[in-house]
Amino acid sequence: MKKTFQIILKKGRRINFDAVKKSTTETTIKVIDYFEKESQCLYLNIEHNQLNTILDLTNVAPYTILYYHENYNFEAAAFNNNEIAETPFLISTQYKRVVFIPSFTNFSPNEIDKYTCIVCLQDNIVENWYEHKLFINGYGKFPYIILKTGYAIFMQIPIHFNTNGDFDNNPGTNIDGVSSQEIAEYEVDKTSELHERIIAHCKWVKSKIEADKNREAKICLVEGPEIAYYFDGDSVTFSDKIPYGGTLVTQQNKIIAMNVDHYTEKKPITYSMNDQMGLTIEEQVELLATNPYRYYISPNVWIGRNYSRIDELIGLLKHAEEKGNSTLCNRIVEVKNHLINIYSHY
Repeated sequence: MKKTFQIILKKGRRINFDAVKKSTTETTIKVIDYFEKESQCLYLNIEHNQLNTILDLTNVAPYTILYYHENYNFEAAAFNNNEIAETPFLISTQYKRVVFIPSFTNFSPNEIDKYTCIVCLQDNIVENWYEHKLFINGYGKFPYIILKTGYAIFMQIPIHFNTNGDFDNNPGTNIDGVSSQEIAEYEVDKTSELHERIIAHCKWVKSKIEADKNREAKICLVEGPEIAYYFDGDSVTFSDKIPYGGTLVTQQNKIIAMNVDHYTEKKPITYSMNDQMGLTIEEQVELLATNPYRYYISPNVWIGRNYSRIDELIGLLKHAEEKGNSTLCNRIVEVKNHLINIYSHY
């Protein structure tokens, strides 16, 4: 049966591949017999109770072989580059989940986060009970701080405003004296004045953790699905890659999520490069209004978050004026002013 699987890579990246899924109780497996013409990839589920399995890889090359534990966690990888036809090639394994992917596939096993699971996307069903998500009150909402406390273990520290000491309903850390206007501006512009206050507060949280633990702490401020600031020593570095997956815990070390996003808010609508090539002027304007990480102006050519997008909006404004669309013109001017305000803080 052919299914779509997803492999989770480092920094939250993922790749999907279609594979034929087969199960067997054999202890010596002639792998070539399990492939089907409809797919070059194979997911092999080994169901016998013996310790070792012999994999006969004759005529199966060049392939990357991924080994998964019975709980679907990634454990190891191997390569079969023996392309000499009919030359016998056998290996032994103790793993019960084995995935075969052609070696020309554009990724390396070194990119896979160890102990992350393989996901079956067929019918949006996750293979086995790999995911766990039970966000409790106050957690999973932007902004928040992530403190890595162990291998693939992340502690989330929510950031709240004006809680008046109500840490039962607002666990984490709090910034007092924030006006409603500051909050409103921050909701549409994550580089507004409140952002600077949050950065300063995170530095204070970092120093407090270091004083309490008597060791250096590395934290990350997360303000959105693609907005992260990593604190390392005295430096603060922006990244569009936010912490993802692993085991997410509260400050009391209670597990609230495993192998999922660290937030509950829906991701903003995004467009692939090919999708962006077919957008109308109205859709281009609304896409620019979201200030995406990449704004494509032609295949494989994109503009980052900078003033070049203002020039792009000026060009769109000319088209709108030629069409006599005053509503669209007003919207373009509004988005242009919004982005100018954002980029002035960069």
